[in-house]
Amino acid sequence: MKLNLGCGHLKKEGYINLDCEDTWNPEILWNLESKLPIGTNTIDEVYASHLLEHVSNIGQLMFEIHRICKSGSSVVIIVPIGKAWQSWPEHKSPFNEDSYKYFEALTWNRQPAFRVLSKDIKKDKEMTIILEVLK
Repeated sequence: MKLNLGCGHLKKEGYINLDCEDTWNPEILWNLESKLPIGTNTIDEVYASHLLEHVSNIGQLMFEIHRICKSGSSVVIIVPIGKAWQSWPEHKSPFNEDSYKYFEALTWNRQPAFRVLSKDIKKDKEMTIILEVLK
């Protein structure tokens, strides 16, 4: 199964689209600041585009992503960086070109939770990070 976390208006075909706004008519309507309503070790891929900057507790959400994903799953994260981050008043968590290191530092039972497979910065405005879930 694939999960489009915080889908907004960009629903993806072949994914379970989850969002906290019913405006977008997601398959799952859920507050992302709480435990995700998905079983443990059930997800093969998570796609989160322009979501993490809106979350108060990124660590909590990342551990939920780790919980629901199978070992070896991919997590694709796209976040604004630099001045692009500052341009939206609803952004709660800042990101910059070194923020990918945060995901490498997360541990689960004293073991690394994620491995950074790649990062790509576009025009100093947006960063795409691809993680592998380690279990």
